[in-house]
Amino acid sequence: MLHTDVVESDPSIYVTRRRRLQQLCEGRKGTAWTENILVYRNMSYGVVAKAGCTFWIRVFRFLHNDTMGRILDNPFQMTRTEAHGGPRKIKMYRLQNEEDRRVVMATTRFMVARNPFTRLFSAYIDKLYLPDYWSSAGKTIVSRREIVSSISLRCGHDVSFAEFLEHVVRVGEHNAVSLNGHWRPIEHSCNPCAFKPDIVATQETFSRDSRYILERFGLGHLLHNHSHTDHVQDELTILTDWNYHPRDECLTRKQLAGRLWKTFQINGYLTPGSEVLLEAEFSETLTRDKLKQLMFRSYRDAMLTKQKSSAQRRSYLRQAYASVPRDILDRVVRLFRNDFLYFDYDSSIDSLLRK
Repeated sequence: MLHTDVVESDPSIYVTRRRRLQQLCEGRKGTAWTENILVYRNMSYGVVAKAGCTFWIRVFRFLHNDTMGRILDNPFQMTRTEAHGGPRKIKMYRLQNEEDRRVVMATTRFMVARNPFTRLFSAYIDKLYLPDYWSSAGKTIVSRREIVSSISLRCGHDVSFAEFLEHVVRVGEHNAVSLNGHWRPIEHSCNPCAFKPDIVATQETFSRDSRYILERFGLGHLLHNHSHTDHVQDELTILTDWNYHPRDECLTRKQLAGRLWKTFQINGYLTPGSEVLLEAEFSETLTRDKLKQLMFRSYRDAMLTKQKSSAQRRSYLRQAYASVPRDILDRVVRLFRNDFLYFDYDSSIDSLLRK
């Protein structure tokens, strides 16, 4: 999330993060497994899903002029579909390949970490509360219910957060690498002990860290004229365009619009209670463009402060985890123990539920 009022980065924080990793990785053999690494000149980025990867994939594709034939003024004119899909000229490097490894290790490397608790909740909202993975992971998860309705089996649209986490730990305990990249532990997507990042950014300090990285490589101009409001409008547009394809046999148009609205409340963009605007303006002919207009109008009319937005996100996170049985939470902590350790996140469930 980018803000124009970002304080200047203190380089010492990046030294501290790097040294912590170096100390923890010392003596650990660790696999050289990496999912994808992007390289541009003398910098490389270890891709981690659900940790700002759309932002950085856009940046790297823009720098490589890999924009599907479109002429863009900045990376943020690229849609999510264009960033992640379609023909790609840009090469994805992997440390498993010896030549790729030689290239990558000669660059200045960075990656983005994220608190496993928030990363998992974000993955659930983005992929299973919204329709993106209903037909794949959604159907798989609901099929394990003792009693399952025909509509659930057909649509995969009603997975609970507890069911999602149970799926993650059940599959991950058997073979963590086989987990979908959006909820696979970071150590099994871009192992930091193998990748050896020179800079560790975090989702929690994404604005500051992204600016620091880009300015370090002389690319700070890419953020010119990209305000927090621009970012919010971009997020509203990306998720609505990607997900607002009503399928009445699963959810009505109104229910789907309501889930999108709720998603932006969970993300701290729209205020609690703002859904009354959707209720008042909804019709069965509500288009994507009209829905986006309503959401952005609601955002502009009642902009949350950074502090209130953060508090609102924490509240939704706490409510979600409070609904999950403790034994599943304990298994989540064990499965993601190295992500908590490497990137200095608090793994205490009690602290999570008190926040």
